[in-house]
Amino acid sequence: MGRSSQLKRGAWARVLVVVCLIAASLANALIAPAETVRVPSTLMSRVTFDGARGRVALSFRPTHVGFTWEGSHDARVVFRTVAENGRASKWRVAPVSHDMEMGTTRFSGLMAVDRPVRVEYRKRFRAKVDQTSSWMSAITMESINTLDGPLREVTLRSTGEEDAGAPDIVTRAEWGADESLKRSSGECERTFHPVRQLFVHHTAGSNYDTDGAATMRAIYAYHTQSRGWCDIGYNFVIDWSGTIFEGRWARPYAPWETHDSEDHRNHATAGAHVAGFNSGSVGISLMGNFTSVDPPSSMKSSLKEVLAWEADRHGLDPTGSHTFNGRRMQRIAGHRNAGYTACPGNKLYDQLPKLRRKTKAMIGVGRAATTLSLRASVSQITYGQSSELFGLLTGENDAPLAAQTVTLYRKDGAAHWVEDSTVITGPDGSFSTTVLPAKRLAFAASFDTGATLWGSDSRVVTVEVRHAVTMAPSDRSPDGKGVYRYSPKAKSVLVGGEVRPRHSNKSVTVKLFKQSQKTGTYNKLVEAHAPLEGGRSFSHSLQLPDRRSGTRYKVTAKMPRDGAHEPGYSGPRWLVVD
Repeated sequence: MGRSSQLKRGAWARVLVVVCLIAASLANALIAPAETVRVPSTLMSRVTFDGARGRVALSFRPTHVGFTWEGSHDARVVFRTVAENGRASKWRVAPVSHDMEMGTTRFSGLMAVDRPVRVEYRKRFRAKVDQTSSWMSAITMESINTLDGPLREVTLRSTGEEDAGAPDIVTRAEWGADESLKRSSGECERTFHPVRQLFVHHTAGSNYDTDGAATMRAIYAYHTQSRGWCDIGYNFVIDWSGTIFEGRWARPYAPWETHDSEDHRNHATAGAHVAGFNSGSVGISLMGNFTSVDPPSSMKSSLKEVLAWEADRHGLDPTGSHTFNGRRMQRIAGHRNAGYTACPGNKLYDQLPKLRRKTKAMIGVGRAATTLSLRASVSQITYGQSSELFGLLTGENDAPLAAQTVTLYRKDGAAHWVEDSTVITGPDGSFSTTVLPAKRLAFAASFDTGATLWGSDSRVVTVEVRHAVTMAPSDRSPDGKGVYRYSPKAKSVLVGGEVRPRHSNKSVTVKLFKQSQKTGTYNKLVEAHAPLEGGRSFSHSLQLPDRRSGTRYKVTAKMPRDGAHEPGYSGPRWLVVD
């Protein structure tokens, strides 16, 4: 299948699929409801120490530690941990993480530790002939515990079944992200760009990690609280077992959408993983340090899956090269290809050529990207009216896709998403259906991934429903011009009407206005609340304060907004005293 070098609107299938279809007799399929889980709060402390060597007592027992210092490129921190029983670990060099170094500020990777009571450290410089330029300031150590803090509640999103072609991504809620730590406004406002480049990283942290979710929470806290970033730097992170984690927050997702780090145009959010090359690139980081250790096969398999998914959806040749931000590089590159860094480690970097070839083989002929739109002919209707939903399904170069099945879903307020209907696209790729909502409903369309096409989904469209309100004087009939006429002897007017749909224990607001003889404008005289009888009908008597001949009045009725309906208006009725 031919593919353009750049897809205008490549879309990954974040498909609404039934999760509760147990028997064919079920009328509607439901998206599984949201679930609340309890996750340990992240504990953090920071201490700064100087001197060539020393020991530091810890205020709590950390699960992860990281170091920050000012210094020359050859400066390193060597440390070991001491347990409660006095047993010390082996000395190890804290690996330097070059992801977004700031001038002479150095950061170590975040390393897992086994809840020590103290840390011992040494300053070290890599051996070289001339060390006169070597220097190192005081060291700041971040202690992080992501397992023993007070439990907090996290709500997992409502979900549908995952699309078979998508990687299985653990969402931020699922790994326990504390969303109060991120910033997404002001200078941290998200920006989105067409995907042109894929970067492979390593976190420069501990190998053989057995709790990827806990380490994700630690990396997240380290990036936001220690480094001062707006959010976690990477778009995706893969742990030692091959689990793929959602990284940087992009936007709120609908229940059926894959957390793909993109907006609805399929543009990726800019991360903080390669200085000067974040816009238009996707950063995928492997959890660990691969300077001298090979990544396990499970991790590489997941990496290939993510690379193939990204490359195919965005029309990138996994083995191709291009010029990106003024630098010539492979479409799938290591961090070091765009800056001074050892990332992603020699053992991983040396395997990138093979990973590129295997990624291309995994894609094969590939799938064509699709785009699905949905709009409503009328976004606000009165109860009892209908609205038309129109949509369009297109492929590459906006070519229409005919005879394809599109699934429509609807959602009533806080209720679950349910399947509404299916439609077949016409020769021009379009489809339509009529809806008759009794209250505010949200609608969305989804096209499933197939053998030759990537799936896509539409934005959510909301159709609001106004109360239907009728009202008129009930003590006489209007004249040929629709005016209700009263004699000067009439002291009041009796009005009545109905509201649809029915509402128990509700009232209609009735207002009486009088016209100013000087300006011709109508000024409110009376506002009254008429209770609904039987949930539908109402009546109310309004006093006419001025019964001089030629006096003109206006009467209106309004049913206020509720949780499911917009305000409904009867329209004015005109009264004249003559």
